[in-house]
Amino acid sequence: MKFEEKEECRTLSMTRTRNNRVSWLIHDYLEDNPHVLFAEQLKSMEIPAAEGVSLFRMFFINYCKELDEENGQEDSVTDYLEASLRVLDPRIYASDPYYINIRIPHAKEGHWELYTESYQPFEAFVCDDIRLDDDFRETPQVGFFTEPFSFPAVKESDHEWMSVKPNEVETMRSAIAAAEGEVLAFGLGLGYFAYMASLKDAVSSVTIVERDKAVIDLFQEYILPQFSTKRKIRILHADAFDVAKDLAMYGTFRFAFVDLWHDVSDGLPLYLRMKKLEKLSSSTQFSYWVEESLLSALRWKVFNAVLAHADSYDQIIRELSDSNLKRFATR
Repeated sequence: MKFEEKEECRTLSMTRTRNNRVSWLIHDYLEDNPHVLFAEQLKSMEIPAAEGVSLFRMFFINYCKELDEENGQEDSVTDYLEASLRVLDPRIYASDPYYINIRIPHAKEGHWELYTESYQPFEAFVCDDIRLDDDFRETPQVGFFTEPFSFPAVKESDHEWMSVKPNEVETMRSAIAAAEGEVLAFGLGLGYFAYMASLKDAVSSVTIVERDKAVIDLFQEYILPQFSTKRKIRILHADAFDVAKDLAMYGTFRFAFVDLWHDVSDGLPLYLRMKKLEKLSSSTQFSYWVEESLLSALRWKVFNAVLAHADSYDQIIRELSDSNLKRFATR
């Protein structure tokens, strides 16, 4: 029997299949996002929204299971779905310094526009990076509020590009916590990372690299003046990869945060491109937005090749680990 046909490998293959199934189920749910239907059901039953959380969990799971059954799937993924969904506390995000101190007006510059968006009660959304277990099971993190929740956003040609919503707050926490010294931010957006990092005493400066002049103009006119730490902020109108190729000429950076993609679908090629340049700046610690999800995409991209040449299960586990994939990405 070939090694890749052994039971452990078949189990890993099944995990990959279930991961993909759940990812697509949740994607399809979010595309449909039937929160209005559920809200109407609660209203017809005269149940207050705050008391409808357990009912919504049942609604969400059953809706996804029905989508799964329509595709001819029989084995249950209820365990994934139950672990994915959680109710969020709006007070946690309302107390974030950016939400408290920064006000985003409705403004336009070229094909970019600043505006305010909202989540409606029981409108589900991806609220954090995936959770990876030791057996490579990947659980999407989906959240919802029981009341309306507004957040600032920027869109390009009527398509949302960047926002400061719970997903961004959660997925940038670790990078903000790690930032120190002279910090470099690849990608501007609404300046959330730059603002939060600049509030830290351990951060002496934040240099932002942004290639779109209109985004810079919007930020400098409407957002940067509200920063109490604007003396720490410097903006480079440049291409991120050009800067990364010769980082030393721009400063001595202790930490760099890379956020150049909209999501994983367009992010992996950009992530791999920057990882290869990362080794040119050995004194700079790099951090990447939603890296867990990007590594997941890379993991399953190389999965078959790893199984084909591995001679032990332990070797497969090592080669598919986050730490090894990060090394692989720099080659």
